[in-house]
Amino acid sequence: MPYPYPALPRYEVDALGILTSYVVAGQPEQPLVMLLHGMSSSADTFREVMHELSDEFRLIAPDLPGFGLSEDTEPYTLPHLIEWLAAFHEALHLPQMMLVGHSFGGALATSYTASYPGDVSRLLLVAPAVLAGDMFPDFVKRAGINLGLVDLGASLTQSRAMIEQSGRSFYDPDRIEASVWERRLRDMEQSRAAAGVLKALAFQDLEPALRRLKQPVHVVWGKDDPVLPSAHAKRVGELLGDPSSVTVWKQCGHIPFLEKQEEFLDLSRSFFAGKHVATPARATGRKAQPVISVFGSSTPEPGSPAFEVAHEVGRLLAERGFAVATGGYCGTMTAVSRGAAEVGGHVIGVTSDQIERFRPLGPNEWLHEEIRFPTLQERLNYLVRQNDGMIVLPGGIGTLSEMALAWSYLQVGEMTPRPLALLGSLWRSTLNAFIDPQYVRGQHVELLHFAATPQEAVDHIAAYTVRTP
Repeated sequence: MPYPYPALPRYEVDALGILTSYVVAGQPEQPLVMLLHGMSSSADTFREVMHELSDEFRLIAPDLPGFGLSEDTEPYTLPHLIEWLAAFHEALHLPQMMLVGHSFGGALATSYTASYPGDVSRLLLVAPAVLAGDMFPDFVKRAGINLGLVDLGASLTQSRAMIEQSGRSFYDPDRIEASVWERRLRDMEQSRAAAGVLKALAFQDLEPALRRLKQPVHVVWGKDDPVLPSAHAKRVGELLGDPSSVTVWKQCGHIPFLEKQEEFLDLSRSFFAGKHVATPARATGRKAQPVISVFGSSTPEPGSPAFEVAHEVGRLLAERGFAVATGGYCGTMTAVSRGAAEVGGHVIGVTSDQIERFRPLGPNEWLHEEIRFPTLQERLNYLVRQNDGMIVLPGGIGTLSEMALAWSYLQVGEMTPRPLALLGSLWRSTLNAFIDPQYVRGQHVELLHFAATPQEAVDHIAAYTVRTP
């Protein structure tokens, strides 16, 4: 849709006694996405995103109290705003939703999800101000608010000339369409609660809330963010327990959904559809393609039946358009890597300093990309979570731990649904002896696919996995 994007339909509702203005796109029967804007902004900042996603999703974006056309409120604290958002959700009789939060909206979205986990199925955070309290008052300076105004409870109204001259929030202001500047000026003029936001963030520790989140979460940040430093992204990933859940875009400022619109729309569609969006292939900047992790023993030698089976798995995956990720060393890891590389596939090896101290060896020669971690635990978690599907070959203690962790994560919803294929008679006999209906439900057994041949395993992966264009 070309610029300028038309305004979205706007409505009002009473939420916790606060007359709340909101915009809507999409149809009621579509999956629901709610979007929460940042400081000195309004629901209208999501105009482009909502138009572009309205063919697939129902999107609702409220003006936060004290911003846009919504009424003011006191006290301006996160606990109070959480209850306002809960009242807004209830007043509109909304079902469970996927939640997007930008900047201060990211702090509110995080707090709300931790407080009302049943209301939120997935959480997308965009340059979230979840660590802003750690950098106060530096955050105040970066945000462009006079510190004295915070004490007065007033916000700063900037002229269009000042906004355009500073280019605050954008890496390259010259690439931002003229109509966006007009809307940003209007938003800032209506940002009556900007100082209240700063006060709310200054005294709030959101690290415990981040640690409590159980829903799938993804974080997007601009590497050149002038308001909230992209260095925060790594820490947020650590608090979430999954560094791979963070995407950082180069040459991008504080508003990625405007400055990297196409990339943001692609990522959002994938994330909302339940796909794992942070794969090693995407991290390298290559053309995005699904990545399949393959687990197996380090002992098979070239020419052995186990080696040949693994070689066939690698070849078949590459021929079907998948990148392959393995532990990067010897045995079946070499076989899979070689099989994929020989037919032009991309091969990722996930290695570990700890393993090489335990058993001196180096990555196999077929890797195109090596991702190294200090510890075995970090390596294991990355291999299990950072993929679009998994195939488990016969193996020993390490392979058993990889299979069990993947199965457990899928069982409890710790990671998004994806195929898990167990190749070879070893797994069926092992798990038949283990599975007891008293302890393992049938629906959880169905998370596994037992495959007799490499072709069957790869066919299952290909049938299940939704490709990223």
